[in-house]
Amino acid sequence: MKEETAAPLISNSIFLFILLAVVFLALVVIILLRQRKETPVSGKEEMIGQEALVKTTLSPDGEVFVMGELWKARITSGTAHSGEIVRVKSIKGLLLTVEKL
Repeated sequence: MKEETAAPLISNSIFLFILLAVVFLALVVIILLRQRKETPVSGKEEMIGQEALVKTTLSPDGEVFVMGELWKARITSGTAHSGEIVRVKSIKGLLLTVEKL
């Protein structure tokens, strides 16, 4: 009797294992295809649009803290005081051009 019941259990286990493996592989393929479509952003292009914390008053030049680094910055109009948040608009050399939010 035991041999008769063991065979269906083994075949069910194998079927379940194969099903789970196929589902897992399908998910991995979907994730990889999505990542492949995204264009990597690095360097100065990554910084444009980021928010920065003003460290020294921008009137128009000063310093901001963005992405873990301190940068020299120039505000497009007006002034921004220490502690305010600004947005990076462009980069020229080592100088960021920013604007108030």
